[in-house]
Amino acid sequence: MEDEKLLSIIIPAYNIEAYIAKCLDSLYNQDLPESDYEIIVVDDGSSDATAAEAKKSGRGNLTVITQQNSRQGGARNTGLKAAKGKYVMYVDGDDWLAPNVLGKILRRFDETCADMVIYNIIDSTLEGALPPAKPDERTQRVYTGREFLSMRKFGSNPVYAYSREFLLGKKLFFEPGVFFEDARLMPQIYFYASRIAYLNENVYVRYLRPNSSYSTFSADRASELIEAVYSLAEFARQKRKDPAYSDLMFAAARAFNSFLLRALSLPISERRKIRLRKGTLKLALKCLSAARRAKYAFEAPILALIWPFAFGLNKKN
Repeated sequence: MEDEKLLSIIIPAYNIEAYIAKCLDSLYNQDLPESDYEIIVVDDGSSDATAAEAKKSGRGNLTVITQQNSRQGGARNTGLKAAKGKYVMYVDGDDWLAPNVLGKILRRFDETCADMVIYNIIDSTLEGALPPAKPDERTQRVYTGREFLSMRKFGSNPVYAYSREFLLGKKLFFEPGVFFEDARLMPQIYFYASRIAYLNENVYVRYLRPNSSYSTFSADRASELIEAVYSLAEFARQKRKDPAYSDLMFAAARAFNSFLLRALSLPISERRKIRLRKGTLKLALKCLSAARRAKYAFEAPILALIWPFAFGLNKKN
């Protein structure tokens, strides 16, 4: 069809009028004709001029969709439903891409018939040239999703490229209206993917701005992170007869460890505001033990000892 594209780049955007132009500029500094790809900015209920700045910086292949706030997951879902590309790529609106990488991503899809192409994500607080990618033995490999999970080196960041047919066919949508939506979904994506290819290129630059959701934490965020652990553990439970069960529980255990380390950095008065379901400790111990990792098995009894002191003696959880 005439309106089909090779690639749809989906950008969730919330109150980032100061950053969206740089993001969009990077998407036009590419080795791909603009007619081959589309950019979909989903303005997620911004109270600033994010949508106007996007329209001012965009070109003919830009679409701006405005919606009520549903957080990053809901905005990505909106973009995916509107996308016309054979492949889709998630980019956060305060981040940017390296020059001339889109063609390389599409060639990697063509070479491998992958459901997903991953690449290097570089954290930055400054502008400047990206360092060259280091040699990596994964470059020539194509993994099944189960193999990738078994490596236990996967991340929860969703800013990679995917087959749109794969995402829609498996109904791999983010949970809207929550934080840590990526931690909930990414293990499921890895689980269902038949082929995951790696591109050894520094493609994506993640801007670590001080007031971003990535860099802030609170009792509310801690409460949402523990809910992500519940979500992951429930998905793993549904797959308990699958060989990947322990790897899925590892993902839940790792999310719990992230919760614990970040929650313990909060003052005790703030920790006691964290919403913990009854049975949270039992769930955490199950995740740690089922992950089949010696480090986690060692941590489990220590956790049982420190739990009442870390989150309040009066909590029956």
